[in-house]
Amino acid sequence: MQCTGKRTYATESQAQRVLRVAWKNAISQGKTRDLPCRAYACKECKKWHLTSKPDWKLTGVPKQEAPPKGRAS
Repeated sequence: MQCTGKRTYATESQAQRVLRVAWKNAISQGKTRDLPCRAYACKECKKWHLTSKPDWKLTGVPKQEAPPKGRAS
């Protein structure tokens, strides 16, 4: 399976470098919404990608589940 449409990085350090530059540029422009927040190793392509989804295992904060359809919360 290919990771179609995702940018790939050969190493973790390369992905982390791109992440730092993206944040540095976004902060200087005041645009920090929806930015990638971490790099992860892809099991499919064996390379590295960036994601804007935090890893709850690292933060200690579980993912929020959507309420069941048809029920107001």
